[in-house]
Amino acid sequence: PDLSKGTVTFLVRERNGHLYGGVSTSGWAYKYPGRLGDSPVVGAGMYVDNRYGGAACTHTGEMTIRAGTARSVVLYMKRGASVSEACHEAIGDLRELKGGYLGPVIIHALDRHGEPCVVTTGGDDGDVYCLWREGMDDFLQGTPLLVPPQ
Repeated sequence: PDLSKGTVTFLVRERNGHLYGGVSTSGWAYKYPGRLGDSPVVGAGMYVDNRYGGAACTHTGEMTIRAGTARSVVLYMKRGASVSEACHEAIGDLRELKGGYLGPVIIHALDRHGEPCVVTTGGDDGDVYCLWREGMDDFLQGTPLLVPPQ
């Protein structure tokens, strides 16, 4: 049986303002010999900089490795973009890739103030994210915002 449930990302801003992140990999179910996903590649599957924000990616790691997606999101925020604008720019970068293994990508991001954004190029409608902030009794669950092609 397929026990893999996909990649999991974790972004947090603790009360002192420090940002942290972690990302898992989907494991053996989707791994073919020689494949390295984006999860262990700093800047592709995960990147956090306390000064600007953090980002993590799921799904087609081959694309996020080629585009350096997680770091790109943070660099767009460094240049003054909001977390949403940064994610949309990174989606544009992914859509400009030609050839190679292409597929859906979800970007999870958090700016230095704790504002989140979760966007996708498309794919599985069953994808969800959870958001919890101090003082909330329970977490909020949502689906990534589909960024339509332009």
